[in-house]
Amino acid sequence: MRSKFTDMAKKKKKAPPLAHGMIKRTSQSDIDKRVGIARKTLQITGYQDLWDTMTKKQKKFLLCRTIQEPLIHAAIPNTVPRQYVRNIRENVFDFMRTRYVGDRDVKLTFMEFFSFGIMFLRLFNSFLKEPGFFNEAQLDIIRRAGDIDDLFRHVIETWPKIAQMLSTTVRKYSQVQFRTYGFVMKLKENEYSIRSSYRLFITLTSCEREIVYFKYKHISRPAYRIFTGDESANNNEIVCIPYQKIFPCSDSDKKLEICIQAHAIHRFKERCDIFDATTRNVILITTLIFFQEVKMGLTDTLIACMIGPVVFGYFPFIIEDDRLFILTFIPLVNDQVYEGKRFMDTFKLRKEELSFLGMDKLSFFQNIDFDQIPALKQALIDCDLYEARDVVEYYKTENNFYDQDKTDFVKSFFDKQIAQIESDDNFFDKQFEEIENNDDF
Repeated sequence: MRSKFTDMAKKKKKAPPLAHGMIKRTSQSDIDKRVGIARKTLQITGYQDLWDTMTKKQKKFLLCRTIQEPLIHAAIPNTVPRQYVRNIRENVFDFMRTRYVGDRDVKLTFMEFFSFGIMFLRLFNSFLKEPGFFNEAQLDIIRRAGDIDDLFRHVIETWPKIAQMLSTTVRKYSQVQFRTYGFVMKLKENEYSIRSSYRLFITLTSCEREIVYFKYKHISRPAYRIFTGDESANNNEIVCIPYQKIFPCSDSDKKLEICIQAHAIHRFKERCDIFDATTRNVILITTLIFFQEVKMGLTDTLIACMIGPVVFGYFPFIIEDDRLFILTFIPLVNDQVYEGKRFMDTFKLRKEELSFLGMDKLSFFQNIDFDQIPALKQALIDCDLYEARDVVEYYKTENNFYDQDKTDFVKSFFDKQIAQIESDDNFFDKQFEEIENNDDF
C-alpha cells in the first residue's frame, strides 16, 4: 500500500544549472530599478541631462552590472553570535534606506548608491576614457557639468556616516567584561576586469576580554581593558587618556590605558536603571572614548560620565603602572561630589536618606513630577542637578510616565524636611534673640 507520506518525501526537482557562458535572464523590474538608480546617480553628479541623449546600446553597457546589497558577515564563524549579525544587518539596512546621498530632493538612498550607484559610476568613468563611446554632444554635456574627477566625492561624504552608525551599533553588543565587537568596512571589486563591479563588505570582528590585575587597599583586584571597537583591521585598540588631562601641569606626552573593574560596571548598571543593556554598553564605552572630562571632587579627581554636554555621574580612579583603573560609579546626588554635597547641605540630608528616596538612581528623575514639588525643583536647579532630567527626557519612551504615588511620597518627605529646617532655624533665632536681650551677655 502506498504511504501517504511518499509524495512528501520526494525531493523537489532542481532547475538544471546554466551552461557555461549563459546569463540568467534579468527581470524587467530589476532593469527598472537600475534605470532609476542610474538616473538619480547622474543627477547628484550634475549629469542629469545626459541619460535622455544616450542610445539603447550605451545604456545596455552601463546597466550590465547587477544590484548587490552590502554583505554583512562575521570575520571568523561563531565569533559573533548569529543573532547579533542579523540585528546589525537589520539596523544598517534600515539606516541606509532612510538616508540620502547629496541633494535630498533626488532621494538617492545610501542603499541604492552602494548597491548599484557606485558600480554605475565606475562603469561610467571607465567608458568615459574610451574614445568613441560618447559622442561630441554628450561630451559637451559632461564638460559643462563640472569636474569629471570629482565623480566619487559622494563616497567620501557618505562613508563616515555609515562608519559612525556602525560604531554605535556594534557597541550595543560589546561588553568590556566579556567581548568587544568591531568592524571592517571595504568596497571590494572583481579583479578580472577593469569594468569591475563594486560591493560593500562589512566584516564584523570580535576581541575577547583582557584582564589586568592591580592593587587597591592591599588587595589584588581584576580589571578589564576597554577596547574601542571602531573601524579597523585590528580592533584591539585600547582606550587611553592623555596623562596631561589628569595632571595639567605635567609635560609628559604619554597616555594611560583605561581599565575598569567589575564593581564599577555593576554600580553603573544599578544607578543608570532607566537604560537597557545595549544603551548602557554604548554610553559606558562612548563616554570613556570621546569625552574624558576630568573634574575635581571633594577629595579625589574624577572622570565625568556624560551624554553630550550633560554630566550624570562620575568615575573615581587610581593610577598604577601607566594604567588608569576605574574603581566605581558615583551618582550626582552623592556627598563625594560638589553638586550632591551642596544639595545634601541644603536639606540637611544623610546618605542613607538619599538611598531611601532613590535619589542615587536616574529613575528618580524619571518618576517624579518636580512641578508638584517647587522647592525640590529649585534646589536641584541651584545645585546643577536638574540637568540629569535632560538625559531622562532624551531616552524617554511612550511607556514612561510620572509615578504619582512616588511623587506624593517624595513631596511629603521634603515638606516635613523643610518644616523641620524652618523649625530649627526659628528655634536658633529665638535662642540668639534671648542671648542678645540678656544683660549679663
